[in-house]
Amino acid sequence: MRNNKTYIMLVILTAIFLFTIAATCNQCGTPVELTVGTEKVEEPEKDDSKEITVETTTVSEEEEDEQITELPKEILTDDQLLLLSMFGYPDEYVIIFDEGNNNTRIEVWIFEAMQSSFLFEAGKYTSSEMVITPELLPDSYNIRPEEFVYSMTPYEVGYLIGEEGYQITETNTGLKTIVYGEGNIVCTYNTGDLLVYVSRSKEVEIVEG
Repeated sequence: MRNNKTYIMLVILTAIFLFTIAATCNQCGTPVELTVGTEKVEEPEKDDSKEITVETTTVSEEEEDEQITELPKEILTDDQLLLLSMFGYPDEYVIIFDEGNNNTRIEVWIFEAMQSSFLFEAGKYTSSEMVITPELLPDSYNIRPEEFVYSMTPYEVGYLIGEEGYQITETNTGLKTIVYGEGNIVCTYNTGDLLVYVSRSKEVEIVEG
């Protein structure tokens, strides 16, 4: 009997000892695996979000710079290029954007030396007339006709010319006109502040006597 009791006690003690060791090993191993797994998942997500934000900001800033510095130009037609090849750029010109006719561009180019003016509608030559003017004086406004395009804003025209000019607003119609220099360049805008008229002229020499 004593031998049986002793044997049973040894078995129970051995089982308790083994259970204790197993439980201790499990408690030591589990937290380590959870901690390592969390660190590996969280770190890449934070880095990716930062990189995406920086790239988006850089692209938007470049687009804004292009919008401010680049101005559109009118494409000259074969008729206009032919005239330029013979006489060069006009001394004076007038540009009208006919909003009642699909914003058709109407231009009059005046050449002092030829004593002539040439009319273009949508870039196509239509007619010419004799124009006798006093001698025109040179100035610093070297703006070519094709640099003015329909729907330019006052800011864009001011950027093109390089000065602000002074503004006149028609009381009855509300149309805005901006004059540059001594009337060397005059630009008129519609009620939406879009360019519809340009006049480029030069001062004339006054001969006394």
